Amino acid sequence: DDDGYKVRLALGHFGEYARTQKDDSPLYVFDADFGDDGKVTQPLLQDFSVPHYFNEDLFKMCGEDKRPPYRWLLLGPRRSGSSIHIDPLATSAWNSVIRGRKLWALFPPGTPKSIVKPPGWMERKDREAVD
Repeated sequence: DDDGYKVRLALGHFGEYARTQKDDSPLYVFDADFGDDGKVTQPLLQDFSVPHYFNEDLFKMCGEDKRPPYRWLLLGPRRSGSSIHIDPLATSAWNSVIRGRKLWALFPPGTPKSIVKPPGWMERKDREAVD
């Protein structure tokens, strides 16, 4: 929600919301347990493979029980997404868009923070519509 708390609802209800919403900053599903053992999403891991460009995964050496989170499933309607951020533990990620389009804003290393997040950006109450 707008205060950062989790919202739970049935997938069918989310689908209806996604089809009909006109929000400036729509809700999206963020499943941090995607593919974990015993989860309903676990069989979906058979539907894709990690692209060979990303086969090097040093966190594998930690073992599944100690490695940090590394798989997420995100579902969102038009205009949903996140603001500028760095992934957990400064890791890199690969994304797959199943339907629709995704727009990334990439900045070269060394870009001043004042350009990426200008002064006053964090204080703006309406920033969600432009993030």
